Amino acid sequence: MTTAVSDSGVFWLLRISCNGSLNGVRQSFSAHRMKVGHSKICFGVNEVTIKLLREKVREFEDKEESTVQEKAEEKDPELLHLFDEKENDQLGSEFAIKSNLEEAETKVAQLQSALDRSQSELFDLKSRYDEDSNAK
Repeated sequence: MTTAVSDSGVFWLLRISCNGSLNGVRQSFSAHRMKVGHSKICFGVNEVTIKLLREKVREFEDKEESTVQEKAEEKDPELLHLFDEKENDQLGSEFAIKSNLEEAETKVAQLQSALDRSQSELFDLKSRYDEDSNAK
């Protein structure tokens, strides 16, 4: 009887030991499954986060591109107006310079004509003076 009790005690101890080990294995496996599940969730969350960030980047790029386009369209008429003003100013300056040049050329021609007349008169006077001097 002692043998039977001792056999059943060993069996019971063995059973507790196996159950304890089995429970430990179950707990380890359960913890591992939770870690893997958490990793999958984190990986899934990371994928979702990456997708959302990519969408945000695309949205910002599109928004930036449209903002640049709008600013360019706003500036285009202003720049054209400024260009026209500068061109008109330049044409006005060219016209004024051309007008001043024509006036200067006219004055030069008048002065040259007056110089020629004066030289002619001087030559005539000198000739008369020489004639009068020779006649005396």
